[in-house]
Amino acid sequence: MDPEMKRRIDLVLSKVKEPETRLSVLDLGLVRKVSYGAAEKRLLVEVGHPEARQKCFCAGMVTAVVRQGLMRELAGEFQKEFPELAVELV
Repeated sequence: MDPEMKRRIDLVLSKVKEPETRLSVLDLGLVRKVSYGAAEKRLLVEVGHPEARQKCFCAGMVTAVVRQGLMRELAGEFQKEFPELAVELV
């Protein structure tokens, strides 16, 4: 991946913050891998989904809601930065 593309991807990952710690997705290492297909004009973002450590149903639900919010925010920021690409988060 060329350095400019990596810089732009890192910029997006640094903008999206986990709400409790206010650390970025980049700092937390929540994105496992980003694949760029220039010919396909596609960006595939693999997000880590660690198992919830809480045995409490309510805590698990809060974790799920936070994850959903992060996914929405990541998708929106990637679309803003790369409007010319199809962005898929998995």
